[in-house]
Amino acid sequence: MAQQERSAKNKPLLDLSTFVEREFILVDDKKYELRNVDELSLLDFTAFQVASKRVDAIRENLGGITEKDMNELRDLTNGSLRRIIVDLDESTIVALSDTQKSQIIMVFTNLLSSKIEQLKRGVRGIGDQDSNKTMIGDLPSLNSNVSMGETPKDGLKSH
Repeated sequence: MAQQERSAKNKPLLDLSTFVEREFILVDDKKYELRNVDELSLLDFTAFQVASKRVDAIRENLGGITEKDMNELRDLTNGSLRRIIVDLDESTIVALSDTQKSQIIMVFTNLLSSKIEQLKRGVRGIGDQDSNKTMIGDLPSLNSNVSMGETPKDGLKSH
């Protein structure tokens, strides 16, 4: 028992590294790195959440989607790509089809959701349940079929 307590005390509560490992995708045989979830700030998470809600609101009005709505959806999608992909050039955004853009966003969203679940599991057992909820409970839950990004109204700029 004493040995278990001793080894638990030797484990860091938080182990940070400045080295960032990134997953990548290929577009026309060119490698593009996806931003690591650990690189995202609270501002990034908030921007994704706000954009996701806006996309949902537009999609709920399927019978009455206007050209303005379609342009906003494109802006949300392209803003998401700029936030997700490191050093993405505009010519690549233009070259990608809407389906390909959605696929990239879904892959990233799945990585993000997986990381959030790991964080939620990792925090359990540290402190009391109320503090755990405060630290992790309010992280966004993301739906993998929802586009994320920026809107001109939200005041958040993509990276």
